[in-house]
Amino acid sequence: MNYKKIVLILLFLILVFFVGKNLLYKDANSEPYHEIWRINLKEIITKNPVVDGEFVYVQTFTQLFKINKDGNVVWKQEIKTNRSFVSPVVSQNLLIVVDNIGAIYAFDKNNGSLIWRHAEKNFTGESTVTVDQVSVFGDSVYVVYFSLNIKAFDLKTGSEKWLISVPGRSSPDMDVNEDYIVFDTYNDDAINFHDPKTGEFIKKEPYEEKYVVRDLIVNEDSLLILFKDYSNNWKLTAYDLNTYEETFNKYLESDQFKCLTTHNGELYVFGESSYKINFETNEILWKNEIVLETCPVFVNEKILLSKNDFGRGVIIDRRTGKLIEKLSYPVFPLNFLIIDKVNAVKFQENVLFPYHSKLVLLDLNN
Repeated sequence: MNYKKIVLILLFLILVFFVGKNLLYKDANSEPYHEIWRINLKEIITKNPVVDGEFVYVQTFTQLFKINKDGNVVWKQEIKTNRSFVSPVVSQNLLIVVDNIGAIYAFDKNNGSLIWRHAEKNFTGESTVTVDQVSVFGDSVYVVYFSLNIKAFDLKTGSEKWLISVPGRSSPDMDVNEDYIVFDTYNDDAINFHDPKTGEFIKKEPYEEKYVVRDLIVNEDSLLILFKDYSNNWKLTAYDLNTYEETFNKYLESDQFKCLTTHNGELYVFGESSYKINFETNEILWKNEIVLETCPVFVNEKILLSKNDFGRGVIIDRRTGKLIEKLSYPVFPLNFLIIDKVNAVKFQENVLFPYHSKLVLLDLNN
């Protein structure tokens, strides 16, 4: 590549960053969607936004924001979270957040004031740990610590209720309902059932063919497990939550999967290939080869919204699995520099689409 080409490329990049924004964005009126408002938080958005009624909570590298339905900041808190992969969780009047060293915070969601904080400790003081998952059910906060254990904390006070040691497993997949806290353990190839109130052991159900568990969710009276077996094949299996009898199984084809979810009685698996499955008949309703980097948001009865492997928004027909449209953002060249894996979320009747430092409210119902 000669110097003239290098200069031309540099000039083009400068044009993109400082002058050419309108050249890379289509006119909103020509899109199959309408942009209602946009806010720039000045830092990369690092966690999935969390919606609570008419408000949304958003985390960047060093700040936590509460934003109203008109796109205005209600309050913000300084909190370093760039090493945490856990999104905030809203429950009752509290917002649960994880910081850089794995400390758990509970903020008053109305005014942002700190209610309680818990940090793991060793003989030198507060220790740095990795938190892989936070769930709230009832009056308890359930925390999965990497290579350590699962703990339950009182939602209102932050006091520790109980601890389950999980030896030999780097990070168990966990879900909870009123009867069980359910998680897998790698060292003994088993699904464990504990009492969510006391942490006491209830039962253990072995599995012989599961090599890597990708996702595990409780859906009404069923336990759904997405896993890779020892032959390197992906399989989705459902069990009766109480008897542990297998009620459903299906082999799926893909190099990688991101998530498993249910919506209005429909079963979806998303990743480098995606599936919609009839849970009652075991029938695959559709499969597509659209590579998705985020778990989609169910916009309405017709469409899904996700991000592809370049972090760009894609609209998918929920009934057929076919690609309908690519959003005009994120724009070149940022999507090549930072692969954006932050989920879009449903907000009122519209969709919040985060990319890099920006949060955009879109009307996709046209």
